[in-house]
Amino acid sequence: MKLVILRNSGLKSKQTGLLTRLAILLIALCVAPLLHAQGRAECSLIKSEILKRPVRYCAFLPPGFDDDKTRRYPVLYFLHGLGDNEQSLLNFGGWDVVSELRRQGKIGDFVILAPAAVTAFTSTRKTASCATRTSC
Repeated sequence: MKLVILRNSGLKSKQTGLLTRLAILLIALCVAPLLHAQGRAECSLIKSEILKRPVRYCAFLPPGFDDDKTRRYPVLYFLHGLGDNEQSLLNFGGWDVVSELRRQGKIGDFVILAPAAVTAFTSTRKTASCATRTSC
């Protein structure tokens, strides 16, 4: 009786490598549409001639915003509440809601602009006096 010993000759490592590449490909195929379908937020400062100071803002841009430079989008101005800032929509989940509604096809593409507003009830004396009157 003759004993024959067969060596694996790297078959197991080739199978492992193939499975790893297959798993990476599947993940990439699943994630790619999500990455493409999401918009982006850009936050910065803009000099305001009217306010005589720079104003912080965030612009929430739809997917494909940069693809067509001639396309025009509707704009929604998001004014945050007292104590919040221009990043409130992003920080408190509002952007996730917009992205999900867009993904479901319930809303179309539009730009959301969120400027930083004052963080007190009154920002000027005129505003304070107007708050107690019916007209200014």
